[in-house]
Amino acid sequence: MLAVHSLRRSALLPRSARTRSFPLHLINIASRPFSTSTTALDAKDATLGAAYVRHGSIASSASRQYPPLNTLLPDRVSGWPTPWITAEDFERYMGVLNGNGWGIRFSSAHSKPSKSHPSRVVPELLKTYHFGSDECVVKFVEDLKELMSEENHHCILRVANTQVTIYTHTHSARPALGSKNAPGITLRDVRFAILVDSLHSTESVARDAGGASSSHVQFPGLTWDEYQNSIRTTMAPVGV
Repeated sequence: MLAVHSLRRSALLPRSARTRSFPLHLINIASRPFSTSTTALDAKDATLGAAYVRHGSIASSASRQYPPLNTLLPDRVSGWPTPWITAEDFERYMGVLNGNGWGIRFSSAHSKPSKSHPSRVVPELLKTYHFGSDECVVKFVEDLKELMSEENHHCILRVANTQVTIYTHTHSARPALGSKNAPGITLRDVRFAILVDSLHSTESVARDAGGASSSHVQFPGLTWDEYQNSIRTTMAPVGV
């Protein structure tokens, strides 16, 4: 089963109708970033201290040119547990996802700690959108709810005023054949991320925005080796 976090009705209300109590209009992820010595991952909250770039622009420092997102949509994945993304998947999808504002982080919010792993973490994709109005946010969240139902894949949302952050990982996943199940990034998440960006770039969203700027936070890119090293660092038992 995938991690399911229901959308709260109050998150869809106009700003004037929301209560002042912050958690009531926040689709909350009570998570804290996992600190690590590696420089390969961004351990800070993606919504803080990051420069916004206009949606659809390529702000990556990499000179490589990637095909449009909508030409890379993977087929639906059937069955659980779902395999983690492979090196081939990473090479095919992550460069263009990163160029379009998606990043990878490791969160300790979604896994129960154990004696050997007191801060067990989960790799996940995330992206933050900044909209020009509450109406744009309402439209986006409503479309996103429909997409989650269609894909049977439920992301985690954090809504704060006109800023929406999406976090997605597959709960019932497996790193490799014969290994124990462990939540992580799979082709379900890659497909979902591409479809979310397709929602955001529709004419209706642009028209509802009234020409206002819709933006996303830009993340540094990871290589496959950096991603693997980050996983080893964050998933290693204490003392290793």
